[in-house]
Amino acid sequence: AKNANFDFLFYDMEHAMFNLQTIHNCALLAKSNNIGIFVRAPECSKGYVSRILDAGANAIMVPMVESREQAIKLRDWSKYPPLGNRGYAGGANTMYAP
Repeated sequence: AKNANFDFLFYDMEHAMFNLQTIHNCALLAKSNNIGIFVRAPECSKGYVSRILDAGANAIMVPMVESREQAIKLRDWSKYPPLGNRGYAGGANTMYAP
């Protein structure tokens, strides 16, 4: 991907057999090569959204968002205050910086 000058890689947790550990490992490898990762979550839930972002994903796509209320929840789960209510966890999403 680096040699092909890809800007990002896409991982599909809805239709493929990726788990959170695999996403974390892929994020670390991609970020060490200055490539972003985009992940499709298996479902619209705070647990998946926050853990995928904490694993290091730069962007997330969530299936079956069917209402304004769901979209607002997704925004809140994805963004740090004051734009949302995502909690800080450190880790791959911050390249382990405090």
